[in-house]
Amino acid sequence: DTNSLCDQTPYPEPCKHFMSHVNLSKESEFGTMAVQIAMNRALIAHTHAKGLEPKCRNEHERAAWADCLTLYEDTVTQLNKTLARTKNAPVSTNELGLVQP
Repeated sequence: DTNSLCDQTPYPEPCKHFMSHVNLSKESEFGTMAVQIAMNRALIAHTHAKGLEPKCRNEHERAAWADCLTLYEDTVTQLNKTLARTKNAPVSTNELGLVQP
């Protein structure tokens, strides 16, 4: 049961929320699904952050914005590497850091 697996994570309530939309056929899929959900959320956040550029009022804000984008891109890259290892696939990524098939 997904709830009992989420209870073993550091943040069980968000886990339960996001995993409630997932139908696991095997308990062993839990980790991969958690990483895929994290990837989805990181991509959504990255897209949102990209849209904030026009709100930067000066160079300091623009530098902070650029750092934020870099952190999201690094997060996507690391999540992709994790997914590739779980699937025993070679890591080949595009410009967004997404694993290429």
